[in-house]
Amino acid sequence: MIRFTLNGTQIEVQDGENRTLLEYLRNVKCMKGTKEACSTGHCGACSVLVDGRLTRSCVTLMHRLDGKAVETIENAPNDTMLQVIQHSFLDVGAVQCGFCTPGMVMATKALLLHHPAPTEPEICDGLKNNYCRCTGYVKIIEAVKLAAARLRGEEPDIDSFRSYESTVIVVGENQVVPEITGSAVGKSVWDVDGMDKTGGKLKFCDDLTAEDIGADTLLHGAFVWAPAPHAKINAVDYSAAEQAEGVVRIVTAADVPGMNKVGTWTPEQPVFCTDEVRFLGDHLALVVADTAAHARAAAKLVKIDYEELPGIYTMADGYRKNSFIVHTGRVSGDVEQAKQRTDIVKLNVSKDIEPQEHACMEPVSAIGMVQDGKTILYACTQAPFEIRSMLAKILDKPEEDIRVIVTPLGGGFGKKCDSFLEAPAVVAAHACGKPVKITLTRKEDLILTTKRHGYHTDYEIGFTPDGKFQYLDCRMFSDGGPYECESYGTLMTGALMSGGPYIIPNVKVEGSAIRNNNLQGGAFRGYGINQAAISIETAMDMMAEKLGIDPFE
Repeated sequence: MIRFTLNGTQIEVQDGENRTLLEYLRNVKCMKGTKEACSTGHCGACSVLVDGRLTRSCVTLMHRLDGKAVETIENAPNDTMLQVIQHSFLDVGAVQCGFCTPGMVMATKALLLHHPAPTEPEICDGLKNNYCRCTGYVKIIEAVKLAAARLRGEEPDIDSFRSYESTVIVVGENQVVPEITGSAVGKSVWDVDGMDKTGGKLKFCDDLTAEDIGADTLLHGAFVWAPAPHAKINAVDYSAAEQAEGVVRIVTAADVPGMNKVGTWTPEQPVFCTDEVRFLGDHLALVVADTAAHARAAAKLVKIDYEELPGIYTMADGYRKNSFIVHTGRVSGDVEQAKQRTDIVKLNVSKDIEPQEHACMEPVSAIGMVQDGKTILYACTQAPFEIRSMLAKILDKPEEDIRVIVTPLGGGFGKKCDSFLEAPAVVAAHACGKPVKITLTRKEDLILTTKRHGYHTDYEIGFTPDGKFQYLDCRMFSDGGPYECESYGTLMTGALMSGGPYIIPNVKVEGSAIRNNNLQGGAFRGYGINQAAISIETAMDMMAEKLGIDPFE
């Protein structure tokens, strides 16, 4: 028998328990304040205290807890120290999406238990294993300094802890959210989710239980993934998976009532693939079972007979093979005529810009259900109306019969503008007659979800010797992956912003998104502008050097 205390309560579990502390907290005790983000001990979202020391619960096995004391964020109502830290985070505005915040609060307590007056380097060292994608850490460091001072019995002026800027936060009495009357425009109002975020009470999609959505049960889905980046599927044998423990149903393209495609601009990506897969994030089926562990175990039993096909993995190869998703561009003035001027100073520059992962702390998750004849979707999406429109075609139902409920986002940054899990979740819910949740692991999230497009740009710019911009001749290519997703929108924006903020009388821009078998390109902060900005600003600096002019002039 393994015996330990959890937030002051004595706990006993059987010897031989092979799950992690995080799995026990979330799936057995239903304590969702400790978040699951990486499951590999890298990000700190799962941080708890074990005998007063910071511990990553996702890699801590239960047998290591015998005789120890475990404390989680749920102990905040009973712990003055945690409450002071919570309020300090809110008072300086150190909370944004809130997904990493419970782990950050626990890390702060662990630090201050051993360093009641920490220096800034000590704070950075204490929080080095806790990632925050939103804030940039400046205000988190301010919050730790403020909490430390308060716990030492001081009553400091909050503004004395501000490093770079001042944030005005209006709070209610006793941390009660003040009611907003009339228009809120122009008013500073308190973060209505603030206490829930710092206390781990704000429920993200994967935190939702059957009770939370008003259901008696909640099934779980795991994908049968593509066996290769590009392959012909000859046959799929589901027999072993169908007989596996806990399996309720295996959902395939045959269960899709309407259009078997998703896509923000142009529906291209199959909800479930049938005879061909075009990148590693494609899936053939969804194994639905009573638990996520059973679903994943069964999915591994599926046998796929396939023939690997030649793939396209570089933009240059896609260009040679005339493999394009979309073309766009713009023209103003007469670039060719401008090039003929004898006083023009010309410069050519090419840039290769790598794809970029959004690294949202919260992995993508969705829950589909049918209630009173209506389809309900819970999802961490940035595009609820676009999703509802897609689902109407996929389910062959009117939009008014579909409700999309956006759960709190543990980071978005553009990643969650596209559809990933929403269609499979609701199709599975209809097929099984019960709610179905799908939550990706970090590895699956990296494979399936979109990235900032990789770009190759070729810029030719022409200036007169006095530093006046005369023409821009530009070609840009984006690494789109196998399906359109947001490739058109981002490429169009990149073409529009290819010249940056500069007045250019003659412009010619040609843009092409390359179709290939890489991971998919999609929306990211800047939406295509960043790649253009890097290209034009590099060219401008090089031209300034060539002309002997200060770049800022």
